Amino acid sequence: LLECTAIYSGNGEYVSSRSRVFDISDRKRSESGLRDQERFIDRVLMATPDVVYVVDVETRRNVFANRETATQLGYTPGEIAAMGDALFERLIHPDDVPKVAAHIMRVLGASDEAVLETEYRLRRADGVYRIFASRDTVFARDAFGAVTQYLGIAQDVTTQRNTQRAIEEQTERLKDFAGRIALQRDELEDANRHLHTLASTDGLTGLPNHRAFQEQLHAEFGRACENTTPLSLLILDIDYFKQYNDSFGHPAGDGVLRAVGLVLTNTAGECDTCARYGGEEFAVVVPGAGPDAALRLAERVRCAVEAISDPNRSITVCIGVASLQPGMTAISSLINDADAAMYQAKRNGRNQVRHANRPVFTSIP
Repeated sequence: LLECTAIYSGNGEYVSSRSRVFDISDRKRSESGLRDQERFIDRVLMATPDVVYVVDVETRRNVFANRETATQLGYTPGEIAAMGDALFERLIHPDDVPKVAAHIMRVLGASDEAVLETEYRLRRADGVYRIFASRDTVFARDAFGAVTQYLGIAQDVTTQRNTQRAIEEQTERLKDFAGRIALQRDELEDANRHLHTLASTDGLTGLPNHRAFQEQLHAEFGRACENTTPLSLLILDIDYFKQYNDSFGHPAGDGVLRAVGLVLTNTAGECDTCARYGGEEFAVVVPGAGPDAALRLAERVRCAVEAISDPNRSITVCIGVASLQPGMTAISSLINDADAAMYQAKRNGRNQVRHANRPVFTSIP
């Protein structure tokens, strides 16, 4: 840079000139670099697919909005310019204004490195509100360090939020559906258990019915044969039960059946299975019991039945006992033996116990 200064005499005549030369290469380079930076920023703002803005804190109005602001909101650049500094203030959804105001208060207390996030809705030119997620940071401070402007970058996240909301709603519906399915499954299981109970329980006495008795006997017979362990079966019949019904009526007879069933439940062991075999006949499956133990149980049952307090007459039973024998492979053999022993008790005067392999019962201590 050449700087020339003319020198004049006292009467105003030109005398000479003085020149100085300055090296301003660094300043020119700085100015050129600054222009390049401004051009770079302008290009970035033009190319970014996001909304970029600068907000004045004191007026809470936009002092800058890039071209993408008009593009995403559907306004022309002229319409955007006409809105002036109140651009976002005019477009923010009324319900989101308190949230944005609170967000600005957080920005006022933020450090220069902080990036604060929020979401709000902006009204497009077609009247539809779109959801924008913004990231804001301090842009300028005054001489006292107070924030005067902040810079923000916002993205339209409407599609993502709607998709997320749809997924959440679908998830809730699936949870509700799964809950109802689980409830229905539980109800079905309860119903099945109830049906199984009805199908396997005698409605009068509450004892397992003939079907359940057969299933339990098959299971115990298989275990006893496999493990070579004792197994016994009791079959008992109420003495002269038909005469009782004929004389005192079926309701009274039902009471006797219930009383005998209760005796069996209270007398048999925890592992024993008491069942109503049919009519006035009952059965007890006694796993782990040989002839002696089974006879002791049968005698306890007989005595307990005889002790039933009935207003019409005394109640007695005949009990046939059979035990698993070596070489016995058919369940029917065990049932037939117990049944035959019971009829032997009937023929011998009733109110007694007989074992299939012990023709004469003797009291067993």
